[in-house]
Amino acid sequence: MRRSMKKSVGVKTEGIRVLWVAVPPVRAGLWVQPLGALTCSRQAPFWQNSAASQVFSRDEKKKKNMSSWRVVVSLVVVSLVVCVCTWSQIKTTTPSPCLNTAPVAALDFRSLPPEVKRFGKELFGSRNNFLRLLNRTLPPTAVNIADGRCMWLVQHPRDNSLQRLSQEVPKDQYHLARLHFPISRGGLMVDVGANLGDQSIAAHLWDPGLQVLAIEPVPLTFLFLLLNLHLNAIPILTLSSLGMPTAGHRRQPGVVPLHAAVADKNNHYVSMRWSTRQSQDAAVDLSAQGGTAPGGAGKKWSRSQVKAIYLPALLQGVNAPLPLRLLTLDCEGCEYLLVASSSEWFADRRNVLRVTGERHPYLGTANRKRETLASKVPVGVAMAAEAAFKARGCRGKYALEC
Repeated sequence: MRRSMKKSVGVKTEGIRVLWVAVPPVRAGLWVQPLGALTCSRQAPFWQNSAASQVFSRDEKKKKNMSSWRVVVSLVVVSLVVCVCTWSQIKTTTPSPCLNTAPVAALDFRSLPPEVKRFGKELFGSRNNFLRLLNRTLPPTAVNIADGRCMWLVQHPRDNSLQRLSQEVPKDQYHLARLHFPISRGGLMVDVGANLGDQSIAAHLWDPGLQVLAIEPVPLTFLFLLLNLHLNAIPILTLSSLGMPTAGHRRQPGVVPLHAAVADKNNHYVSMRWSTRQSQDAAVDLSAQGGTAPGGAGKKWSRSQVKAIYLPALLQGVNAPLPLRLLTLDCEGCEYLLVASSSEWFADRRNVLRVTGERHPYLGTANRKRETLASKVPVGVAMAAEAAFKARGCRGKYALEC
């Protein structure tokens, strides 16, 4: 019984070996015996034949050579892709030499303007806590504008905004270079969603006689906006100075930083959702006003109650000069709130000469089922805003230019 079992096992094993090695010789054009004859014959297996074994070994060598060449080619292609990506990243992230010098070398608490010290102490509760943040803040980063000059910006140690701004600002996506004239025209620009102050500072560089109202709702981001204005030696003005001429019958140039959120007529305070890691994506929480709740990581972001303003009423209250030379909107959905509640004011070019910025259709009428970090505005508000954009002649799905 044991011998017969061994023989049967040997036959089966031999048949399996035939199945495994029968494929390469067939590809080489050799004649192969029928499978039944191979498995049942007592003769020597065909792979022990010298000619067949030589063909089989050559075929295996070819396969090994081909596989090794494929590995080499794959490694070369991957290396080239990595080199190209690294070079493009270095080229885009490395700033060009600046044509101007930094007005302020570094942050020093003693040299800060009184309004910056006061806001920092109020935000952190004490002078020592504010000093700890200043000590943790990295040195200013030079960010080029379109003509080769630079601004110097700082951010929260965890923030990623400067990495993005270093690539966006040199492209002049908002066409701030149009503000430049051989003789300054002055006037007023409103920057809604000022963030770290990059657009406000760039506008002042293009037209030093311009007044800029920089509106930023997030408390911590607003502090860095103040610090960046100080670093670039931009005059910090008060809201009451808008439209008030100086002794020479010209308005004092500079930036008016305003810690507030832009909303419609009915809201006096709004809830802001924000993160220190990506301050550019902060947005108004509209879940209590008929909008959707923030989704994804936005659910875990910090929340702050911020004073809300209605922009046309604010400008009228301080007797601001109209028309605005430029209105920039980059506020993650608040453009719908502003435009829907002031459609006639927005469409009239006697109030606003030029509008630029970003429109976020996925926070309006487009793809309401898609989950977003920011709240989606109510459908009625979004439809009214889209009608106002159309009435003014604003084209484009994402970019605002009208």
